[in-house]
Amino acid sequence: MMSRSQASILVVDDDEGHCELVRRNLQRGGVSNPIVPLTNGSMALDYIFRRGCFADRSASDELVVLLDINMPGIDGIEVLRQIKSQPDTRSIPVLMLTTAESPRDVDRCYEYGCNLYLTKSVESDQFIEAVRRFTAGEWPVNNAVLIIEDDCATAELERRALAGRGTDTVIVSDVGHALGLLGERTFDAILLDYHLPDGDPWAVVAAAESKCPQIPVVVITGQGNELIASEAMTRGVAAYLKKSGTCWDQIPGIVDRVTALATKKESLRINEAQLRLKAEQAEKASKAKSEFLASMSHELRTPLSAVIGFGYLLDKSNLSEDQRRMVTNIQAAGRALLGVINDVLDLSKIEAGEMSLENEPLDLPALMLSVMQMLGQQAKDKGIELIVPPLAELPCKVTGDASRLRQVIVNLVNNAIKFTEAGNVVVTVICTEQDAEHILMRCEVKDSGIGIEADALQRLFQAFTQADASITRRFGGTGLGLSIARRLVNLMGGEIGVTSTVEVGSTFWFEIALQRAPSVPVAPRALRTDELERLDGLRALVVDDSELNQEIVRRILEGQGAIVTCCSDGASAVELLGAQQRQFDVVLMDVQMPTLDGNEATRCIRHQLGLTTLPIIGLTAGALVSDRDRSLEAGMNDLIGKPFDTQALFRKVRLLVPAIG
Repeated sequence: MMSRSQASILVVDDDEGHCELVRRNLQRGGVSNPIVPLTNGSMALDYIFRRGCFADRSASDELVVLLDINMPGIDGIEVLRQIKSQPDTRSIPVLMLTTAESPRDVDRCYEYGCNLYLTKSVESDQFIEAVRRFTAGEWPVNNAVLIIEDDCATAELERRALAGRGTDTVIVSDVGHALGLLGERTFDAILLDYHLPDGDPWAVVAAAESKCPQIPVVVITGQGNELIASEAMTRGVAAYLKKSGTCWDQIPGIVDRVTALATKKESLRINEAQLRLKAEQAEKASKAKSEFLASMSHELRTPLSAVIGFGYLLDKSNLSEDQRRMVTNIQAAGRALLGVINDVLDLSKIEAGEMSLENEPLDLPALMLSVMQMLGQQAKDKGIELIVPPLAELPCKVTGDASRLRQVIVNLVNNAIKFTEAGNVVVTVICTEQDAEHILMRCEVKDSGIGIEADALQRLFQAFTQADASITRRFGGTGLGLSIARRLVNLMGGEIGVTSTVEVGSTFWFEIALQRAPSVPVAPRALRTDELERLDGLRALVVDDSELNQEIVRRILEGQGAIVTCCSDGASAVELLGAQQRQFDVVLMDVQMPTLDGNEATRCIRHQLGLTTLPIIGLTAGALVSDRDRSLEAGMNDLIGKPFDTQALFRKVRLLVPAIG
């Protein structure tokens, strides 16, 4: 095929920005041909037909056309039709570009003779490679047809049938010669006589399939043998034609049809490759983001653990009123920062599909009471009344994810309190429908706050979005709470929404279906506060490479009567436990440590030392589900995230070491 290394590339697109993007990406991909941007179909036809650009040499040497389909006035398909309908321009390679693939457009483009149909992705390597191959003459565009026929008269009839269409025909009379040509050059179609004296015609079909699977083969035979026709179709032959007085008139249409189909298949192959590349890139980006967030989680949570931990210890010491106020502010700021980190990680886990929901018995009235206790003081500090009507209609025992349900309600109530300067926040929870197995729970959080403009309601549940920029400056926040609430409700199979009036207030609501608990579980014995906190006589081994974290955990546990020993890495912990197997009741093990990390140290404790019943609680700054799974698989009994809640730590220790004191 003749090279088009000096051909101009016509980029026909009504979007000038897209024309410039094509130019830049082709140059980036090493395509150095001159690029001519044209912004409508009339300009393209004028350039091709009315400027005499084909006076000295053929059109196939002059141009490669990249043609947008949807343009005002003369659209791309009409431009294609006119280019391919004229003998002088029929062999110009035309690549159709579109933002959305329409089956009807695809069929029309190939019907009119386009050489390739691509969805717009001009930054992809496949697009650049396709243009490069056309300009280098590596892609067949002249409808080159190989005629394999031992009868000269028949071969001439076939050649004449295609001659008026600008088709490049090559005639050979035997299988051996045909196989040699297939090894040297590429054809758009093959016309194959079934009855050849010197070889198996199916060898040609196999060779074509091996060299280039998209080359269509048309078998022509003088006999109407149904067995031959059946075998031809079985072997993937594109068409089967019986020689007759009128069959020669059918050949051009058949060649057009099968070559258009082959080109369409090649285009689909390229589009599939583009989709695979995008999927791979998205997967790599998702993995990189997860790794980044895991690293940032550790780097942020580790110092934050020290801030909150030492704040807790200071709060337990003898302080003046002014000092206690400052410590309270430090703790509040630390918890606020922890909330932002948790929100970002929750969003990441949901997007990565790592957020899983529990389905365990939960007590709705008790859950609502815990939410009110958590946020009641916050509302009181702002002078806002937090109202919760009676929950008598709610069944006490259902199944669901109490933690995530609480998170949704806390987000909505916290949001309402933040944006309400005066008045009240009313939290209503009712059962709208129920049967023997399920209930439909509806929660409404109504405030008397600033309200939300109507045009802002649509984007309100998007990540990192608030009603307007002034909201962030005035009230703060990341705009993640509502996005996470929406995604959690969707994960639970529910719906969430909002109604609002500016300067009157807003009502956020959600509905989820919950399954009734099959039986009422026996409630565990309630532990007294002093019983929860005191850990008298507990022998604890704390393993952490951070001296700050060692000190925090040691002081907290010693403050409750525990006897604490510290190690700075997993190897030291394994060595100590191997020498004194009965000295410790529990191990608090940091997960990420140098030399020997917490997971490997746990495996050594379980398998090498044989301490299979020694409780090991992981202390982790990681927040991904996969991190937790790896630690539990290594043999840890439970994990608690940094910065940890001291009461949660005491509960975990008490559950794993019941005989303390």
